[in-house]
Amino acid sequence: MRTGRRSGLLLSFLAVLGMLSATLVSCGNPSEGTDQVKASMQSNRLIHESSPYLLEHAHDPVDWYPWGDEAFDRAKRENKPVLLSVGYSACHWCHVMQRESFQNEAIARLMNSSFVCVKVDREERPDIDEVYMRAVQAISGSGGWPMTVFLTPDRKPFFGGTYFPPKSSQGMPGFETILTTVQDAWVRNRASINHSSEEMIEIISRFDSQERSTEIADVKTISVALSKILSQTDQMWGGLGQAPKFPTPGILQLCLRESAGRKKNSEQGHACYAFVTRTLEKMSQGGIHDQIDGGFSRYSTDRKWLIPHFEKMLYDNALLADVYLNGYLVTGDSDLARTAEDTLNFMTRELGAPEGGFYSSLDADSEGEEGAYYGFTLNEIRQNLKKEDAQFVEEVYGVTSSGNFSNGLNVLHRSDRIGALAKRYGISASEFDARIESVDLKLRQIRQRKEKPRRDEKVIAAWNALAVSSFVRGYRVLGQEKYLTAARRCARFMLSNMYKNNRLHRIWARGKAKEAGCLDDYTFSVQALLDLGEIDTSENWQSQAQEINQIVLNDFLDKKNGTFFYTSESQGQPLTRTRSLHDSVLPSGTAVEIVNLIRLSELSESEKLKRLAGEALGSCESAMRENPMGYAYMLCALDRYLNSNSQIVLISPRPSPLSAQMSAEINRHYLPNAMTIVRSSGIGKNEAEILKGKTCGDGGPTVYICHGHTCDAPIRDLKTLKSKIQLVANENP
Repeated sequence: MRTGRRSGLLLSFLAVLGMLSATLVSCGNPSEGTDQVKASMQSNRLIHESSPYLLEHAHDPVDWYPWGDEAFDRAKRENKPVLLSVGYSACHWCHVMQRESFQNEAIARLMNSSFVCVKVDREERPDIDEVYMRAVQAISGSGGWPMTVFLTPDRKPFFGGTYFPPKSSQGMPGFETILTTVQDAWVRNRASINHSSEEMIEIISRFDSQERSTEIADVKTISVALSKILSQTDQMWGGLGQAPKFPTPGILQLCLRESAGRKKNSEQGHACYAFVTRTLEKMSQGGIHDQIDGGFSRYSTDRKWLIPHFEKMLYDNALLADVYLNGYLVTGDSDLARTAEDTLNFMTRELGAPEGGFYSSLDADSEGEEGAYYGFTLNEIRQNLKKEDAQFVEEVYGVTSSGNFSNGLNVLHRSDRIGALAKRYGISASEFDARIESVDLKLRQIRQRKEKPRRDEKVIAAWNALAVSSFVRGYRVLGQEKYLTAARRCARFMLSNMYKNNRLHRIWARGKAKEAGCLDDYTFSVQALLDLGEIDTSENWQSQAQEINQIVLNDFLDKKNGTFFYTSESQGQPLTRTRSLHDSVLPSGTAVEIVNLIRLSELSESEKLKRLAGEALGSCESAMRENPMGYAYMLCALDRYLNSNSQIVLISPRPSPLSAQMSAEINRHYLPNAMTIVRSSGIGKNEAEILKGKTCGDGGPTVYICHGHTCDAPIRDLKTLKSKIQLVANENP
C-alpha cells in the first residue's frame, strides 16, 4: 500500500455525494454476524485468465469479471454500479484485502448483490490503472494498491480508495460499511453521483495538461529542482522523508549527474554526492536489500531501510542495479559494485525465464505470512550453524532472540561497511568476503527449506527492457560477459515473441503474447536496443530501435504540445487518453523518449529528432520546477539535452588485448551525457551516420573522441586514451 499527501478534494467530493459523506463520517462497526472467512471451491470467470494475480482470485466467492464489455453491459442492464478492484500478484496488502474481504462469504454476497465486480491486474493493464488511480488520488489525496474504485455503468468513477479493512477501525471505514453506503447513495442520490462523476472526468483530463512553451528549460531549472529535493533528504539515513521510504532511483540518478564532472566541486555538487553515497550505503546495509540472496524489496516501512514490504519487483531491481553501477563509477566504492552485482545475479537466478525473458516479481508473502521466507530466528541459526558461524551471523547481521520483525524473526542487515567489518575482525576485506560467502551459503540452505514466495511468471515488455539496459550497464562497468549474454537473450526473446506485425505486445504469459504495448513498453525497449547497439554487433540493434521509435512518433506523439500519450492512437484508454509525463514507480515514458530522440539524433545526425526532444522538454518546463520529485527522469533528460556534445567511438577490426583495454578504459568513467560506441567487428552496411568515415588507419583499434561535428585526432594507444578520456570525464557538465 502506497500513501501520499491528503488532498482537500476528499471532503468537497464527499460533500457532493451527501448521504455517502454523512454515513462515512459517522459510521460505526459493520454487522457482527459475518460469515467465517473462506474461499469458494467453485471458480468464477477469472479462471480463464492468464494473469497469476487474476487466477489467485478465481476461487473467491465474489462473482468477478475481467475488464471488458461483458461486465459493463450487465451493469447497464441491471442498473448497478461497478466495483473495480486493481492490484498485482506480489502486493502484500492486496493479499490482506483478499483474505479479509473478498474471501468473506458475507461481504462477497453484498458485493455480488449490489455491484458488478471487476478485477484488474495493474501490471497487465496499466492503461486502466493509470486513469482510475488519478481519480483515487483526486478523491483521497493518496494512491496505491489494492485500489478500490466505484464506477457508473459508463465507466465513470465517483468514489474510491486503496485498502479498506473489513470492519471500521482506527478511524478507517470498514469495507462492508463502504459497500452499503455506496449502494444506498446509488439508490437515493443518483443525481449527485452523476454530477460528481462528471466533475471527476474533468479533473482526470486536466491532470497532466501541459502547454507548449516557446522556451527550453535551462540549467537553472535543474539547480532549482535540486535545491527543493535536497531540502527533503534524510541527513542520517539517506533517502527522502521519514517513513515509509522508497528508493527513488530517478532522484538518485539526477544527483549522481550533479556529483561528477565540472559540477562536483560546487556546493550543490557536494550536497548531492553526500546524499547519494549516504543513501546507497544505508540501503545496501538495510533489510530492504536481501543480504543473503541479493536484490531489493519494494520499499521500507521505516526510516532506517530496515523492515521492508518484501515483494521484489523486476523493475525496482533493474533500476537500482543501474544506480549502484553509476554510483560505483562516481565514487569508486567497491561496496556499491558488489551490491549491483548481487542485484543482477538475483535477477538472473530468481526471475530469469528459460526462454530468455524475465518474470515480473516475487511475492511478499509465503505460508500465509509476510516475510516468513526471508526472516530467521535466533534458534534457527544456532541449531543449523556451528557456534563460531552462528556468533558471526549474530554480530554481522544483527540477530537477536526477540527479533526485529514479527514472531521473533530477524530481517538481516549489516551494521557497517564491508571494510569496517573486516577491520573489526582483524582480517582483510577479501578474507571477510570469503567468510560472508560461506555463512550466506548456509543461511541460504536454511531458507530454502521453507515455502518459497510465489513468482509471477508473466513477462512484461517495459520491465524486461529495463532489465536489458541494466545488464548492458553491468557488462560495461563490471566486464562480465554473462551480463551481455543475458541482455542479448532477453532482447532476442522480446523481438521474437512480443514484437509482431510492427506492434509491441505488453505481456507474454503461458506461451502467448497479449495486450497492446503502452508508451513505456515502446520507449524502454528503444532505450534497451540503443544500449545494446552501442556495444554489440551480433545484430543490428540500432536499426530495430529506429523502427520501433518510429511507431512511437506515429502513434503516441501529442502533436499539440510535443509530449507523448500513454496509449497508442488506436488503443485508446477508458474515459480519457492520459499522457506519461511524471515518474511513477517507473520512469516517465516521455522522459525516456526524450533521451531516445537525443541519442537517435546523434546517431543519424538528424536535427529534427533533437528538435522534437526540445519541444517535449519545453512543455514540461513549469512542471519540472514545481514538482521536481515527480520529474526526476525528465530533469535527467534535460541535463542530457543541454549537454549532449561528446561522442566516443572505438573501432577495431577484430577483438584484441588492446581493444579490450581501450574498451575497459572508456567504460570505467562516468559519462552520462556522452555517447560511447564500441565496434569490435567492423562497420556494417547499415551502420549509423556517426560511424561513417571512422576507420582503423593502421589496422589496429582506434578511438575517435568527437564534440558535435568535430573530432579530435584518432587515438591508437592506451596512454593517450587514458589522458583524453579523463579530460572528457572532468569536463563532462
